[in-house]
Amino acid sequence: MVTRKDVAKMAGVSVTAVSRVMNKSNYVAMDKKVAILKAVDQLGYRPNPVAVAMQNRSTKQILFYSKDLGNAFNIDMYRGMISYASQFDYMVILSGTWDIEKIKKIPVDGVILPNELISEEYLYSVKNTMQLPTVSASYGSSRLNKKHIPQVEADTYVAMEMLIDFLFSKGHKKIALATPYPIADDNPRGTAYRCKMLPVLEGRLDDYVFTALDNPNKFRPFEEDFVTYGELLTNQMIEKDTDATAVACFNDDIAISMIRHLHRVGKHVPDDISVAGIDDIKIGSFIEPPLTTVALSPYEQGRECVRVLLDMVAGKKIKRRTKIPLHLVERKSVSVNRR
Repeated sequence: MVTRKDVAKMAGVSVTAVSRVMNKSNYVAMDKKVAILKAVDQLGYRPNPVAVAMQNRSTKQILFYSKDLGNAFNIDMYRGMISYASQFDYMVILSGTWDIEKIKKIPVDGVILPNELISEEYLYSVKNTMQLPTVSASYGSSRLNKKHIPQVEADTYVAMEMLIDFLFSKGHKKIALATPYPIADDNPRGTAYRCKMLPVLEGRLDDYVFTALDNPNKFRPFEEDFVTYGELLTNQMIEKDTDATAVACFNDDIAISMIRHLHRVGKHVPDDISVAGIDDIKIGSFIEPPLTTVALSPYEQGRECVRVLLDMVAGKKIKRRTKIPLHLVERKSVSVNRR
């Protein structure tokens, strides 16, 4: 590989002079500059992009951490990040390993984190003083200190409200909730369900809430198997012999899993019970019946995360919260309740 030392030797100048010409910095006498450029052309010298990035203090790399690499939503987000970043010759590195000390040492221009809980862990680790521009995907939780990390938010509180209102419009009143986590203040989907359904179900609300885990605030540095959660929650509903006519699911993975396992035990969707999710991952339109859902637009959220991050890198003024528009996608997994 041709180096600057080779160029300097052929041109009869110092390596420093070659660096000045290649970096377009400081003065170099015209005769030396001509000799250097001639040597560059003859030797076919090309600057090492990593070395150039180090000198320019730019790596052209972004890190996206996501523990749930098996989650189609996160992969759609990553695709959106790649789409936007490639327009500016940036590469998005995907990491599924949560090691904050290692992450802080990776040569990148900025970091994208997948949710508020992980961002809170990150802030605590760096003592609220970030060394790199950092953006967080957000889903409506109040956890994150918005003064420190800008958010690109798909508000799942609003998404659950939209889903419940749609089920109301189809005549459903006994609506169950299938969620991995107990209803708590930091679970916006569960909180929205409670606010919408408490006036309807009153003292029976807990009879319609099915959960798979006992602690919504516990950080889990591993992939969460939402498909398995869906099976567990379906079994709970069958054992309890619920009279719910519809179930609002935490996400599409759980909804899709529930449809499969309801069919397995002889329950038909939507004739026996309607099922709806939140996310709008691609596979939801291919299952039978196709899944009704609220679209959080993960691809667009990924693009926006990169846009905000690159604006931070460029020193531009940014909004502390960017909202992703939501919309309901009506398919065949929900029918009019005639009971």
